Parts: sequence; structure tokens; C-alpha cells
Amino acid sequence: MDFSNFTNINARITAWGGIKQTAFNKKKYAAAEASWNLLSPQEIAMLDQQIPYGVEAFSFVATPTAILVYEAKTVRVIPIRDIMWIYGNVVKQTMNFIPTSKFHTLYLLARDGGTYSLGQITTGGFSKKAPLDEAVAQLQNLLFPYRKGIVYGYSDEIANYFQGNFAGAVQMVDAKSMEP
Repeated sequence: MDFSNFTNINARITAWGGIKQTAFNKKKYAAAEASWNLLSPQEIAMLDQQIPYGVEAFSFVATPTAILVYEAKTVRVIPIRDIMWIYGNVVKQTMNFIPTSKFHTLYLLARDGGTYSLGQITTGGFSKKAPLDEAVAQLQNLLFPYRKGIVYGYSDEIANYFQGNFAGAVQMVDAKSMEP
């Protein structure tokens, strides 16, 4: 993956720590490399122009064209047209029934049925911070004008709907996204 012609993408990847294939990330590296084929050269050029104005949180940058996700020394790109559902999950860690930390993970469900982590933030066990709510709200504000049908937030009803009728859920998101 060579991004030397795209200054903003290259700068963002360098700030994250660069891309490198290792023995531990071969599958993620191959998947990340393949994900760039989902965008046309024009879309990649547009994405490069949008990076400085995108929403940056956790380990991703979201723009009106796509979301770049940095994980395991790779950068995966997910086009906005392929996003179906964005939600968060908080896992509490305890020791002797005393909260020691919370792991806030942001997830994205894509058109291909894959669930991708957009990153994780750890806070203290008694922390009242809500980084997921903030990140989801920022994403919704950025993406809503470009794809209105994306579902935000988690509930058992939403999870059951996507699990029980994925093709219908994709059609529903696409139909809502086409509405004026």
C-alpha cells in the first residue's frame, strides 16, 4: 500500500505509526489492502482532500467518503455507502467486585456482514466519561447528510433485526439513505 501521492492520507498514517506487514497481522494486512479496492481512484483523491476536516476519534478518521481505521499496523478503509450500523459496547473489569476499568469499544457493521472495531478507549472503573456517546454523536453529525439510513446506537431489537433479516436490514438502510 503506497500512499505517497496522497499527502493527507500519508500524514495521517504516519501519525498513527505507519503500515507494516508482520507475522502477527498477515490476515489483517491482506484484508486492509483489499479494502482499498472498494474505492475508485477519484474517491481516494476525494478522501485525501477530506482527511483534515474529518472526525477523528479512537483509532479512526471519518469523512463523507469513507472511514479509515488503524489497527495492527494496517489501515482499512470502509466506504460510507457500505456502513449499515454503528454502535458501542462497554465492558467493565472488576477485581473482588470493585470496578477497576472500563473498555469502551466502537463497532461498525458493514454491508458485507462484517463487524469492524473502530477502536477502543479504556477509562477508570468509576469514570463517568462516555467516549462512545461522544464518538457516535460526532459520526452521526458527519455522516447523516451523506447517508441518512445508517442505524446508530445499540438495542437488542436492532441486533435481532440485523441478525434475523440481514438482507432486509440492508435494504431498509439503503432505502432510507435514498430518501430526500
